[in-house]
Amino acid sequence: MSTSSCCNKKILVTGGAGFIGSHLSESLAGMGNDVTVLDDFSITTAHAKPLEKKGVHILKGSVTDFPVVLAACKSKDLVFHLAAMNRAMKSVNDPLLSHAITSTGTLHVLEASRKSNVKKVVNISSSSVYGSSSLLPRRESDPVRPTHPYGAAKLSGEQYARIYYELYGLPTVSLRYFSVYGPRQLGVIPYAAVIPKFMSRISREEPVEVYGDGSQRRNFTFVSDVVDCTIRAALADSANGLTLNVSSEEDVAINDVIGMLEEAMGRKAKVSYLDPLPGEVAANPADISLARNLLGFSPKVDVRKGLQLTLKWYNATS
Repeated sequence: MSTSSCCNKKILVTGGAGFIGSHLSESLAGMGNDVTVLDDFSITTAHAKPLEKKGVHILKGSVTDFPVVLAACKSKDLVFHLAAMNRAMKSVNDPLLSHAITSTGTLHVLEASRKSNVKKVVNISSSSVYGSSSLLPRRESDPVRPTHPYGAAKLSGEQYARIYYELYGLPTVSLRYFSVYGPRQLGVIPYAAVIPKFMSRISREEPVEVYGDGSQRRNFTFVSDVVDCTIRAALADSANGLTLNVSSEEDVAINDVIGMLEEAMGRKAKVSYLDPLPGEVAANPADISLARNLLGFSPKVDVRKGLQLTLKWYNATS
């Protein structure tokens, strides 16, 4: 399947000015689509002007506000729904806000899309839905057992997306992202993801805080691979109503990531090992057979190369 057929469409990207959303919005606009971003800019405004320069329309608003979402969905062909409160520990500290943004916000997007006759909604979920399930690697057919409110809210969004397809005939697909990283991911915000946080702390010669002993393993997935799979999912009718894993196929320990960063940055990290975070799982490898078979997806950027590309961006912007 070629993503080049995704052109000349009117597209809404919720959360489209964030880390992953800005990459997706930029790619979609570059294909010749009329792209609108709906974002509340609660994390950063840094990507808004660069997107506008590429012809992307920017709307400031929240998916918690249904009239705003309904207006944004009007006359759109496709909706990519990325807006969420996307940090597990933040959801532990504020579960009500997590539900309002991530679960109710998804329902707002689906209902607004149904009322606006949108042709398809691509709903972004998370590997967090698997939680404490002991079955490895993670398969979409496995039982799910989220361990924090963020995972529960994402699972709720998946179920709403499936129901809107089966009950109302609104084409949907949900994508479970696994540990996405890359340029534009911020490392100095609260609840920052590990790779930009480690990069920032090593460069500042500050302690690199690792929760647990660092042996926990993740399928770190470069952002360009995620964008490629997300666009493929929008074009594949065979994926309608389904949930698919989106991941690299490298299972890498946190300690190994630190070692790769030390090598790439030419600096030794000062590592401080802390108590494990509540709800964190030891391993989270993914089976991406479904995405490969239905979408023709194959991740192209390995972790070592992805870290080099991310570091190049970090050095250019710091």
